[in-house]
Parts: sequence; C-alpha cells; structure tokens
Amino acid sequence: MDGIGPRLRPGRVTVDRPTVSIGIPVYNGGPFFEACLEAVAAQTLTDFEVVISDNASTDGTPDVARSFVDRDPRFRYVRFERNRGAAANWNRVVELATGRYFRWLAADDLIAPTYLERCVAVLDTEPDVVLVTPQVRLIDLDGKPLQRIPGTNRFVAPHGETKTAPRAPTTGLASRSALRRFRSVVLYVTDSGLAAYDMSLMRLDALRSTILVEPYVGSEKVKLAQLSLIGRFALVPEPLYSWRIHAGHMGAKSPADATRGLDPTWTGRFPLMGPRQIWGYTRAVLDADVDPIMKLACLGVIIEKVPRGIWSQFGRRAIRR
Repeated sequence: MDGIGPRLRPGRVTVDRPTVSIGIPVYNGGPFFEACLEAVAAQTLTDFEVVISDNASTDGTPDVARSFVDRDPRFRYVRFERNRGAAANWNRVVELATGRYFRWLAADDLIAPTYLERCVAVLDTEPDVVLVTPQVRLIDLDGKPLQRIPGTNRFVAPHGETKTAPRAPTTGLASRSALRRFRSVVLYVTDSGLAAYDMSLMRLDALRSTILVEPYVGSEKVKLAQLSLIGRFALVPEPLYSWRIHAGHMGAKSPADATRGLDPTWTGRFPLMGPRQIWGYTRAVLDADVDPIMKLACLGVIIEKVPRGIWSQFGRRAIRR
C-alpha cells in the first residue's frame, strides 16, 4: 500500500487530533466520487480529516483523490495494490483515522454543508450518546430525490429498485436503557434503515471496540448492536445525508454477489447471513461490559429474533408463492 500526503498539517486541522475523521472507502468511484469529496470539502465545521482508501481502482479514482490531496491538506489518500474486498477497505479507514469522532461515507453519497456542524454539536454536549444521525434522503443517479410510490412508504429508483424510506432512530434507540436499545437494533432496525444508523457520526473509540465490518452481509447490524450496549443513539431532525440508489450500489446485489464484494476470496454459494448474524449478536453480548442479568436479558432478545428471522427469510416467500 502506498500513501499520499501527510496525516495532518497545521493550519487546517488541530495539530494533535482533529475533531472528526471522515473515512471514504472507494473502488472505481466513477462519476459520483468527485461530488462526494466536494460535499465534504464544503463543510461549515472545518476541523476534520478525510481518509480515502482506494481498493485498487482501475478508473480515474486515483487522479480525483490526488487532486484533493494536492489542494487541501485535510485529505489523505492510500491505496491497496490489489482488491482486498470492501470489508478490508472499510476497516482500513477506521485504522487510519485520528479524530475524536468518525463517519464512513460511501464514495457515491453526499452530505449537506452543515452535516458535521450539527452532528458534532450533539456528541459534544451529550456524553452518553455514542452515535448521531440526521434524516436521510434517497437520491438517484443525478442527485434528484426518488419518487414515492403512491400510498406507500416506498420509493422507486429509475432502474426499478425500490427502497423503504430509511427511518431515523426510534425512541428505543435513544433510550437510557441498554436492553431497550439492543432490542431495538436486533428486532426493529430494517435493512433500509441501516442507511440512517450505520452511516452515522460515531465516537471513534467506541467504534473501535466493535467488530467493525466483517465479510458477510448483515454484520453492520451486529456492530450497531454492540454500540447500543455502549451508549444512546441520537437524531438531528434535518435531511443532511443523501443516499444514492443506483444499479451498481451494494444494496442492489444478490446476497452471494454482495458477499463476494466484501470478500473476494469467498467461493461459496450460500452466504449463511442469518446464522452468522445471530452468532455475531451472541458474541456481542458475551463480550459486552454489562452485568450478568443484562447479558441474560439480551440473549433472550436474540432467541426472540431467531423465529422472526426465519419467517422473514422463508415464511413470507412461501406465502407469495
């Protein structure tokens, strides 16, 4: 791996530790990458660093990244010389981050100019909050809002994919009860809702105590479950994050193709997402710094999850047939 640009330079970020690290893992960022970086550079809160990790892109991604490094000392660029998979790339930006707070940002998404300012204010003033997210907008290839399907809470992209509107944290996730937060993540955070929670501003030290990204679809919910046992989730009630839905994004792939994207060495046919996720939740509880009674209660939530997961995967599909 080669790195371009120093970690920090005085004058744009604090000398010892910036307030925020933004990690941008990228592979062939294509037509969206430059707009993503421009959105970060336009933040009203300026004490941040950007760590761009390139997973051996074959398009113009390196040139775009280097252009930002050359003009703005807050940007850093590192590159894998071979494709290591999305999981390794997403974890790499966490390893290299030096800020107090951290946010992953997909290379095709956008954040509003006041995103950092508004979210940092919450973490600075509420020490028991571990994660803060704004409301999420769904946008298409051209950055236009997706159209809502009449009479539903679903939106449709021009290529035909539909998405449920990502919901911001519920009362349960903002609760002071760790059990209630854990239950809310395990039972009620939907796949679409992960855009609101997983792509959030988090306390970096807390994030590093989790599994980060493991090479299977659904590991992000395990990470959120771990964070829920550490602190509360909070909401900024403004649409400051735009999630771009297009035919090439990870959520549009089959579970097997998505797993291969996360780990190119995987050669199986069945990703076993459900069992791996249940085992991840179990590990999260066993490793958590909570009392034995709390651990038993959380294990009970996991037991409750199992039949719901089976129904979600197989029961509804059988009825549709």
